[in-house]
Amino acid sequence: MPNAPRHAFGLFGRYEITRTGTTFSVGQESRGRRFEPYAGIQAAGYGLWDFGLFQRVHKLVELRVQLENAFDREYATASLFAARAGNWPGAPRTFTVGLRFARLNR
Repeated sequence: MPNAPRHAFGLFGRYEITRTGTTFSVGQESRGRRFEPYAGIQAAGYGLWDFGLFQRVHKLVELRVQLENAFDREYATASLFAARAGNWPGAPRTFTVGLRFARLNR
């Protein structure tokens, strides 16, 4: 199929320290090269790493820190169907900090 890599691999791991309320996560995604036959465009394969740290600060509040595309790899998520359009770029390194609030169930 167009834009489909021949080989793809993904791995995700999460480790939680229940006593401290701390959770670490790591994710890896790899895609082989892809070829768009209608436009004759080839997109190189890539490998991405994501990391996360989650800390419970209250029984209803969690602090989240995430780093996606940790090594700032340039990659193409898809090739468009016209040679002049080229490849659709993937997201650059992204650092996110947030709070997650849990609802009380009544």
